[in-house]
Amino acid sequence: MPSLEEYASDPDDMDLDLAVAPPPSATAKGKMPAMPPADLFPGGAGGMGGMGPEPSVPKAVRILYDGSFGKVTDEAWTRWDTIYPIYVDAKRPQQDGARRVNAKVALEWPFAELMAKACRMLGFEVVFEPSKTHPKDWENPGRIKVQLKTAEGKPVNASIKNKRVLLARMCTLLAPHQPKAPAPTASNPHPVPPIHRRLPANSPAISHGTLDEAIKGGGPLGAMFGGGASEEDEAAIEKAKKDKEDEDKRKKEQMLKQLKPKKMHIKRRR
Repeated sequence: MPSLEEYASDPDDMDLDLAVAPPPSATAKGKMPAMPPADLFPGGAGGMGGMGPEPSVPKAVRILYDGSFGKVTDEAWTRWDTIYPIYVDAKRPQQDGARRVNAKVALEWPFAELMAKACRMLGFEVVFEPSKTHPKDWENPGRIKVQLKTAEGKPVNASIKNKRVLLARMCTLLAPHQPKAPAPTASNPHPVPPIHRRLPANSPAISHGTLDEAIKGGGPLGAMFGGGASEEDEAAIEKAKKDKEDEDKRKKEQMLKQLKPKKMHIKRRR
């Protein structure tokens, strides 16, 4: 289990941009919609006006008291504490800089935007960076910067003195709002929520066609944009993941077979 000192540092606090999204699949319907550039991102809730000529995602936005987005006006936030979704992901191991909370309180499907809003509810200044991604969690982009301490080094919230306590409190707030999986069936005994409820819409794991269907479908924000996903695209993504797992397993078996010592048969003279 990581020590308190490890929670205070950020070995993964690097400027890693969102991974390049895969090209549109053959079944993609329509093109990826334009996204608001950073300098036109409004402060109002759900503000999506002022579309730029090229698809882009805001570099960073402030989370206001009402949960809406506001412009970042200075660079002081770059020195705040960094939090990635992987830090509270129940599916990740508690080692190698991954999960940093107990599995009992961790979230099954963490979203950076919702994490940012939870921190704002706890009284902290927060900046949300939609396109930053943890090197071990490329599928789930987004990170947040939280001002845990004042310029004088004093805790902003006396009851939350470090990042470890903040992560646990954040999980407590978000746990009741986690997406629910559909009822299991004979053909799918271990169902998971739809992909637009598991990953943000700007995830490289979601094809352009799926993103287009998500925005058409409305629904809750997928950590940035609308949500609804076609079953065809979701099945294709799941199949690609399974194929990769099978390929990795096959390569591992081949390697073990090559490393296995060969038996030597020595003929005895009569």
